[in-house]
Amino acid sequence: MRLHGKLMVGMLVALLVSTLGIWMAINAIIAPTYADLETQDAKKASAVALETYRDISRNLGDRTADWALWDDCYEFMKDRNKSFIESNLNPESFKSARVDFILFIGNDGKPVHLFSVEPLALQKIAQDMAFPWPLHKDVSLRNTGFLASGGQAYFVAVSQIHKSGGSAPSRGWLVMGRKITHTTSTELSQRTNSTTEWVVGSSEHSLIPVIGRTNPTSLSISQAVLGLDGKPAGTLVVTVPRTTILRGEQASHVLLWTFIALLLLTTLILAYLARHYVVDRLRRLEKRVSSVQPGEFYAELDDDGKDEISSLTGRVNEMFTKLHDYSTELEVQKEHLEFEVHRRTESLLQLNSVLANALDGIIHTSDRGEIVSMNQVAGRLLDPLTIGDRICTNLDEQSREAMSYGYASLYRKDRVELNLTSKTGRSFDAVLIPERDTAGDVISVHVFLQDVTERDALLRTVEHQAEHDDLTGLPNRRKFLNHLQNLMDDGVNVGLAFVDLDNFKYFNDSLGHSVGDSLLNEIALRLSRLAGQNGFVARLGGDEFILIFQNPDMEVVDQLAREVVEAVKEPIRAEGRELYATCSVGLAVRREDSDAESLLRDADIAMYQAKQNGKADYAIFDQSMNDRVVERMELETGLRVALEREEIFLVYQPIMELGSRSFSGVEALIRWKHPELGLIPPDKFIPIAEETGLILSLGKFALKTACQKAAEWNQLSRTPIGVQVNLSQRQIQTGGFAKVVEETLKETGLKPQLLTLEITESLAVADVSLAIRMLQELRDLGVKIAIDDFGTGFSSLSNLQRLPIDNVKIDRSFVHVLGHEKAPTAVISAILTLCRALNLTVTGEGIETEEQMMRLSAMGCDKGQGYLLGRPISAEAVETILCNNKIDDSKAA
Repeated sequence: MRLHGKLMVGMLVALLVSTLGIWMAINAIIAPTYADLETQDAKKASAVALETYRDISRNLGDRTADWALWDDCYEFMKDRNKSFIESNLNPESFKSARVDFILFIGNDGKPVHLFSVEPLALQKIAQDMAFPWPLHKDVSLRNTGFLASGGQAYFVAVSQIHKSGGSAPSRGWLVMGRKITHTTSTELSQRTNSTTEWVVGSSEHSLIPVIGRTNPTSLSISQAVLGLDGKPAGTLVVTVPRTTILRGEQASHVLLWTFIALLLLTTLILAYLARHYVVDRLRRLEKRVSSVQPGEFYAELDDDGKDEISSLTGRVNEMFTKLHDYSTELEVQKEHLEFEVHRRTESLLQLNSVLANALDGIIHTSDRGEIVSMNQVAGRLLDPLTIGDRICTNLDEQSREAMSYGYASLYRKDRVELNLTSKTGRSFDAVLIPERDTAGDVISVHVFLQDVTERDALLRTVEHQAEHDDLTGLPNRRKFLNHLQNLMDDGVNVGLAFVDLDNFKYFNDSLGHSVGDSLLNEIALRLSRLAGQNGFVARLGGDEFILIFQNPDMEVVDQLAREVVEAVKEPIRAEGRELYATCSVGLAVRREDSDAESLLRDADIAMYQAKQNGKADYAIFDQSMNDRVVERMELETGLRVALEREEIFLVYQPIMELGSRSFSGVEALIRWKHPELGLIPPDKFIPIAEETGLILSLGKFALKTACQKAAEWNQLSRTPIGVQVNLSQRQIQTGGFAKVVEETLKETGLKPQLLTLEITESLAVADVSLAIRMLQELRDLGVKIAIDDFGTGFSSLSNLQRLPIDNVKIDRSFVHVLGHEKAPTAVISAILTLCRALNLTVTGEGIETEEQMMRLSAMGCDKGQGYLLGRPISAEAVETILCNNKIDDSKAA
């Protein structure tokens, strides 16, 4: 097919594809859009019709309500006055009120009087209106809706009959109804510009409008309407003309045919232009090019246009000119080629000289490995080796096998790389490249050798450093895990001893890292001697070592742990010092489902258990340890979101004046109620909060909540009520805590003198200078300071005198023994005497018996708290105390 025909076919195909695309676009986009508009119009018509019906029903409800509040109607329910019936219950009244029946129903639910323009229909209506009227006691009962009875639908309104003033009780119900007739539907159709029909008792449709097509020119929408009894009273059917879709289809057809006509006209115009300006001119150009004879590169073609075809004609003329020039240049290049062949021959001779003196060995062999030629480097690397020898003569046995395999592989490969070793121990990287004939068979082989002896030695050094500890020379964590996993993969029953030095940081910080390094080296030597030649010892990092022992039994495991602990305890000489170190050892034996990582984790868990047991000891892993670790992880995870989920709350333990037995304040105690684990004791989650730093957010929450509640309580109480809040070590050590307290007091409005912050005696003793500075900043705000658990922290008298405190709380361990006959009271007496001398208030903690309280009071203790005086209670219970001046332990939290 010629170009003109292809253009015409292409244009016709484009016309058909464009027409089809427009037709599909109309059906996929425009038609559904008109259908959606049609559906929306139908739903709006249905909604208007239903709302119109409801307006009629509400108007009837207003009329019924007016009658129900009519005093004559109220009296009629009592005396059945006939004059009321004659005056108001007659056809003329019904016509003016636009109702078709009226029912008077007594409080017992029985009809009092019935009147209807259709008496027979009224009997059926009365039966259908048999609701449980006595159950409706709401005086404001008023309802409107629909009723289906006897194949007829009614607007119905119900209202209780009351005296107009509303002072007398109801005497029954008034029911008015209006029949939904064809006239009603006709009026509704005129108001909604649609055809409306009411189908009585139909339950085919749901309360959601259902759209259906009645015929191609109209659309119906049906919706069930509930009656007074909550059941479908009928179906409202609204039929609207499908004018939107019909107009849309007509417009789409006009648009389609208009576009087809424009496309057809455009195609004809393009076909004419393509023939006149392109096809005819290309035919003339083809005819003139065909007339040019071979070798006539000087021919010139002309064209009278100034477009792409003219440009093509010019390019053809340029091509003829260049072909003429190339034929001339070929003669010149022939001479240059002969000169280049001569020059390259000389270059090859020079290349042979370079290869002979190259730094790498180069050998040319036959396909069977006999040496044909080689340079000086190859002869020196594989000395003694001469022409005619086999190349593998001076290689070790393994390398000879590799070379034989390499030559055999050259029949299917174009390159083979090998690592070889000579009999003298030198290492080579060898590359074998075959030379093939025209049939592809190997006729000779070129072998290139590079001496890598020094490189391999360096690699071995690097690999050793990558798997060994720089300080002790022991295997590191990587090599340990690989070795352990290999043993386990081979089915060997293994166990681990995880060794961690106790308080190693002390040696580095106080004596210097060089002493610490000497200590680690000595420990590594002792552990290596214990393990013996068949054992395996590694340093995991820092002050952690690991021992692998095979086929363990409990006696061996126990003995090994004892020996490790005792070996570390022996004195160590380091830089002229005699050091004493201890270690904690965790033991774990392989389980059926364990791998290297899990076995190491088990030993690590056991080691931490040994540290918790007091250090300088060992512990053997069991599942309960893992359970405790898992439990701790679960608690830590839950604690991180506990504040956000409002699981953290405060309870308050009352503090009493022992002399007057009066309520003087509370101590705020933090609690956590986990959604799955229930109430978590503070001694479980507070240490976790301390370790993770969450204690800062918990402490801030406790401080703010306690201050806010105390501010509210002091508005209720005539006497000042103080609140005591415990502080943690993290809060004391964190800079800016005094600023946090100051901002909290301003935000909550609590007076500073009503807030007491408690620190433990051990915390104050740990860093006296820090404690004094921090507590003084708090005292400057007007806040009071108390020392909690006094008597257990071994604080000296001088430290107690220096600390800026206001209150001392005697630890419950001293109070607990006061109930015994021979209880030592000297410590408590000494504390009280000391505190009186320093003008400090004293509070006894943990009072549980009357005997304890009486003895503390007799000894001069100011205040007390404990289960005898009051258990921890909620904030609401504290408010009850303030109102009743009595503690109610039934509300203990």
